[in-house]
Amino acid sequence: MPATPQSPTPQKKILTKVRKKNALCSESRSPRMVQGYPALVFGAGFLCIVQAAGCAATSSEDSGAISAEEGQVLFGGTAGGPSANDAWTIVLAAFRGEEAAQAAQFALARVVDEGGLQSARIQRRGEAFLLTIGAFDGPGDPRAAAELERVQTLQMRGGTPFERALLTPPEPTGGKVAEYDLRQVDAFYGPGYVYTLQIGAYGRADGRDPSDADRTEARRAAEEAVAVLRAEGEPAFYYHGPNMSSVTVGLFRADEIDAQTGMRSPAFYDLQAKFPYNLLNGAQRTVRVGGARAQAQRSALVAIP
Repeated sequence: MPATPQSPTPQKKILTKVRKKNALCSESRSPRMVQGYPALVFGAGFLCIVQAAGCAATSSEDSGAISAEEGQVLFGGTAGGPSANDAWTIVLAAFRGEEAAQAAQFALARVVDEGGLQSARIQRRGEAFLLTIGAFDGPGDPRAAAELERVQTLQMRGGTPFERALLTPPEPTGGKVAEYDLRQVDAFYGPGYVYTLQIGAYGRADGRDPSDADRTEARRAAEEAVAVLRAEGEPAFYYHGPNMSSVTVGLFRADEIDAQTGMRSPAFYDLQAKFPYNLLNGAQRTVRVGGARAQAQRSALVAIP
């Protein structure tokens, strides 16, 4: 028996923004999955900063917190100028869930105070609150490359918490974007990345060979889902196979995965906690392993082609 459908997850909300136009989609719903602090952390060390800020919220004397008035200004985007929300920006971290706004505020206070990133700000993008810095014309803007390198190498508490910072577009872009193609990782992000986390796939759900129209629709839906994720600060990619198109997030090096024990880096577990399921056409699917009870298919570590 399939699992009882429950309320949709933030992951499903992202991947199903394209669902109304996607004739391949089913109507099942997936359960809540957000547990703990709702942060996507590009550097594992930054999680400690955010969690420490969350604990400080219980104290009325937390000098790092910002007021509601300041928060409203930041959420309005005025800190980066009136055109900040229409420009490319560098995402330091993305927050989702019921406590996302509060978590983003505390993280901003720590980044400004401890990292000296005075121009950092909070932006609302769809389902996410983004901790961002900078406003750029696009990937070709030399200022973007210089600022990205600066924040990726920034030292805080003995580490580089923003080494996975991401240059992000202002809104979903149409058409094929080579930088989001998983096969182009070496060209755009450098060599050494060998794994990524698959969180979804698009294609026929009945197992039959797809028609050319099916392939075209699956590819369009996957690319649009990736564009939405990118605009919301997630390091998302698409991969077009012969029958299905996949959606993945994150890039991991070989030394982040222990082949003998199966243990993965903190960054991997942070990301999988954020995207725990491997959705099909934007909907949860169940699998049965051996004689075990059917359960939701988990997101999975896959090799980069």
